[in-house]
Amino acid sequence: MNTFLKYITIFCFGLAATANGQTRTVDIQATGKYYNSVWQSFSPEKIRVYVDKDANLYISSGDALVGATGFVPSAKYKEVIAALKKAEEWAVKAKEAKLETTKEIASFIVPYNHDEQGFSFTFFAARGGEQTDLILKIKDFDNMFRSIELYIEPDQVKQLITVLEKAPATLKKLKEGGDKADEILK
Repeated sequence: MNTFLKYITIFCFGLAATANGQTRTVDIQATGKYYNSVWQSFSPEKIRVYVDKDANLYISSGDALVGATGFVPSAKYKEVIAALKKAEEWAVKAKEAKLETTKEIASFIVPYNHDEQGFSFTFFAARGGEQTDLILKIKDFDNMFRSIELYIEPDQVKQLITVLEKAPATLKKLKEGGDKADEILK
């Protein structure tokens, strides 16, 4: 992606975060691969995780042209981590059993503003279990026409788990910052 589009994306992402209330991004990111059907090739994509003051957990990826942000309430946080850990387990089992399959692990896509938003995890194994990916599909909460599908390799799944495990600490910092602002800006 060219530099201009990256800056526009960052600007738009910042506006969206501001428009939806106080948010804070986890300070590390994960990566996945996006398949561009026009160019018939994969390109790396960053996966960003952030939280809002209501403890919603957001997963976002892509840019202004192809990208999306979905969220789950804090009550689903442990289920998201469990789904990712299941993907790790299935990758090992698929390799051992030389499986080739596509199977949904978990879906957090729910009705929202007359459409659907959220994200889902689907396990994919090919070439006798030698290639395994977690497919992360994100449906945007703010624009029903925006979605993205990312392929995440097992080592990248570990990376995403690490990012998500930092979300509670990020939420704590967000709340502390809000409390401090409320105290100072009376």
